[in-house]
Amino acid sequence: MVTPYIPARGEIVKLNFDPTLGKEQAGYRPALIITDRQFNQATRLALACPITSKIKGFNLEVILPDGLITNGVILTFQVKTIDWIERQVKYVESLPTETMAEVTAKLQALIG
Repeated sequence: MVTPYIPARGEIVKLNFDPTLGKEQAGYRPALIITDRQFNQATRLALACPITSKIKGFNLEVILPDGLITNGVILTFQVKTIDWIERQVKYVESLPTETMAEVTAKLQALIG
């Protein structure tokens, strides 16, 4: 029996964000998982920040470092709860620890 992939904090994945409304990021795109594997496994849910290649220079964007497969910025202000099974999450790569620390700082600034 093959063990199913369970996303974990700091992993960049691809998933389907549709359906969406308004200014939400849409489509099959990369995202950063910000909740830990234990939570994700227990709930079948995860918190994810979409990643886009369209850099707008917002203070809450985190630029992905060189050397990754994925390019663009993490949109920390568009956190979304996802059902990672139904949204067909696929692992891409892991975010460097330093960049994850920057994401965490932006999230803390966002929620106060």
